[in-house]
Amino acid sequence: MEGFDLSKFSYKVSGEEKPPKVYRKPRQKKHYKNFLASIDLEWITKAAHIPGRALHAALALRHVSALQKSLTVKMQRKIREQFGLTPDTYNKALPKLEEAGLVKVRRSKGQFHTVTIIEIENPS
Repeated sequence: MEGFDLSKFSYKVSGEEKPPKVYRKPRQKKHYKNFLASIDLEWITKAAHIPGRALHAALALRHVSALQKSLTVKMQRKIREQFGLTPDTYNKALPKLEEAGLVKVRRSKGQFHTVTIIEIENPS
């Protein structure tokens, strides 16, 4: 193509040519750590042997615990959903985890239950 000048489309600042700046979405920082490394294998194994979605609920509780750096937590709806738990399956799993001695639940009417994770003491 004759008569077509590409230099008309370049971007000049202070006499030097620079390409137009491309906008890039900033990367989100990951604010989580490997919470599985901090969980005792015996605790996970006990939760895994409970039928239903108890293991999902146990891992979700451990995740919230790692984020809040506390063994006493209230489950967050968003995290519960990330672990594939509906309110019904979560509420069915809590008594099973409590029965197994993995958590202690303080029930509050109209609020999320307060759950305390019980660490298993290894006899040495």
